Amino acid sequence: MTTTESRYVDGNGTSYETKPEHMTQLFGRQLVPKTHPRIMFRGMLDSLAAKTMESQCVVAEEQYANAAADLQDVMAAISRILMCEVSGMPCDDCKLLGLSHDELRLYSHNPAKYCGVEHMVPHYKMGKAFVSVNALRTATRETEIAAIRAFTDEAGELTRSDIIRALNRLSSAVYIIMCRLLAGKYDAPRSAEEGRPGFWREKGTP
Repeated sequence: MTTTESRYVDGNGTSYETKPEHMTQLFGRQLVPKTHPRIMFRGMLDSLAAKTMESQCVVAEEQYANAAADLQDVMAAISRILMCEVSGMPCDDCKLLGLSHDELRLYSHNPAKYCGVEHMVPHYKMGKAFVSVNALRTATRETEIAAIRAFTDEAGELTRSDIIRALNRLSSAVYIIMCRLLAGKYDAPRSAEEGRPGFWREKGTP
């Protein structure tokens, strides 16, 4: 006699043929409530991607094509983090804006040296593009906090420190874009060929 495996199962071992409205798949057949910390983290990543696209629209409308291209690097990093979270694959350190993870930390901690501006207090007079990217920076921080909640076990240890590190560096990358905008590092308009991820010029260079 053969037994038919149920389509879904929850953490208590309860079987389901139809997914309840308040539940979703954590992975495979495993169902969890939609309020599960990892599901909420995935939702935050989804929102972060949407906010990144919104910011791309704003900076593009403000004629900062290369800032929009650098934000595409941010989009790619968000997709990579989500893929690694769902699949369980390690989230390896990858370059953002042409910078390694160590360089991102260094640049964001010393913007005067590497971007030409001091740490700033954001102000609306800094312009639409800057304000939009600053809002994205705060959303990135909120997503990092959601990840810490999702991946801290009962003993208080992180189970996915790689994802936390990736989000921390993502926040650094967004802050660097803010600094470059404020410093006038993104000239506008540029050719389509120059508008590639990671491209920017020092002020005054040809």
